[in-house]
Amino acid sequence: MFLAGMFLNAAILGILVVALVLRFGQRAEVAAWAFSYLLFLLCGLYYPVTILPPGIKEMAQLIPLTYFLDYFRHFYGFPLLSAHPLLFGFSQSVIYLGLCYLFLHSTLNTALRRGTILRLSE
Repeated sequence: MFLAGMFLNAAILGILVVALVLRFGQRAEVAAWAFSYLLFLLCGLYYPVTILPPGIKEMAQLIPLTYFLDYFRHFYGFPLLSAHPLLFGFSQSVIYLGLCYLFLHSTLNTALRRGTILRLSE
């Protein structure tokens, strides 16, 4: 279940990066890498989310990866931050995946009209 959640979050981030590159060109690639590193810091990949400041802790609750990492840490003796981390993680992931699909669809239509795909292939 943990691995499926990780793959789902990777798909969300990948779709978002593709949509940003189609919309803004190659310069969006640098922003995508920075965004992924910031996401890793916020979701608690390197440390538990409980040590984050209060405002940022609530922001971490909006990232589905936070719940999957919470579920994974539970097996090593850390307390669960939410009662049902897999339910929250998968439900947020499905919502974000749908939103990213809609964003990619609209971006792809715009890129086809503007000819961005042809310029990126050169």
